[in-house]
Amino acid sequence: MEDKAFELLEKMYGELISFKTDVNKRFNGVEKEIKELKETQRLTQSDVKELKETQRLTQSDVKELKETQRLTQSDVKELKENQKLIQTQFKEHGAILGSLKIAAEFNKADMDNVTHEVVKLSGEMKAEFKETNGKIDALSNDLTVVEAITGKNMTDIAHLKLIK
Repeated sequence: MEDKAFELLEKMYGELISFKTDVNKRFNGVEKEIKELKETQRLTQSDVKELKETQRLTQSDVKELKETQRLTQSDVKELKENQKLIQTQFKEHGAILGSLKIAAEFNKADMDNVTHEVVKLSGEMKAEFKETNGKIDALSNDLTVVEAITGKNMTDIAHLKLIK
């Protein structure tokens, strides 16, 4: 019976060793998996940290973009106001140019009338100068005749004085 008990103990010891080896293998596998999980957790935490930093930077970028958008909207509003002012100035300048064009047309018409009058007066003056020159020539001829007659009369008077 002792032999049977010894055999049974040896068998139990063998099974226990086998069980221990099995448990050790499983435990080593579990430890390895735990290490891998810890590494994965560490990497995940690092990724989460990076994501949080990226989120913080993105939020900062979003704030900057919102500020830029606000400034751009302000600039666009200012540009629209300037455009309205420029359009108003264009309309005013257009009206002024229209008035100036009409005034220029009136001035041109007046200048044309003045030019026409000058040409007309020039023609009339030329005719009058010609007529006056003709009269002066006639008077000059008449004066020459009068001088000749006066000269002859003086000669006749001198001659008559001598005869006397």
